[in-house]
Amino acid sequence: MSHAVVDDVYWETPDVRLISLRPADADTFAPVDCGSHIDIALPSGEWRSYSLINSPGRAGRYRVAVQRGPNSGSVWLTEQVGTGHALRIRGPHCGLPLADDEAPVLLVAGGIGITAFLGMIDALQAQTRPWRLVYAVRSRAAAAFAARLQGFGERVQLHVDDEAGGPLSLPALLDATPAGTHIYVCGPTPMMQEMERQRAHRPQLCFHREQPVHAA
Repeated sequence: MSHAVVDDVYWETPDVRLISLRPADADTFAPVDCGSHIDIALPSGEWRSYSLINSPGRAGRYRVAVQRGPNSGSVWLTEQVGTGHALRIRGPHCGLPLADDEAPVLLVAGGIGITAFLGMIDALQAQTRPWRLVYAVRSRAAAAFAARLQGFGERVQLHVDDEAGGPLSLPALLDATPAGTHIYVCGPTPMMQEMERQRAHRPQLCFHREQPVHAA
């Protein structure tokens, strides 16, 4: 466990708050691998996990994005925590490592699940490896980090439910994906469940989802 101080906060979208953390006192942060998260202690003593959106290898600050919601962690971090607030954190832990080969990568994000892939995109760019992102949101206003992602051009496909007439079709997306592609998915429970159903019928694709990492 280590101690951190909230260095800056701002609203990335009306419902997603970005929180920047710096080490407290003489503490230092461990470097970040893509696909990593940290655990943040709540006032109740519970811990909640949040993906780090840092570029790999950077450790001066940890940055997380928290979506407004009904659970205790979301309420506290979006409505009560502010600049200068002291937090207890654990990690980083890597539960979604990037496959160590040259095969193409397809990232499938739903809503706040995009946070798991921001550092991974930086790593893929540094490796000059073929990749693309399909990012599904309910409305355009809910698309966190859209401006940042625009810079990647046609590699990024934004699917907006209320403009497309419905949710993203995972079967159609996967049917059009070449064999051997690494598929990474992070999003709401219905998306994750549907991807699990689809993977059972597609042995030609390599599926990845975040695995629990138990803190010491």
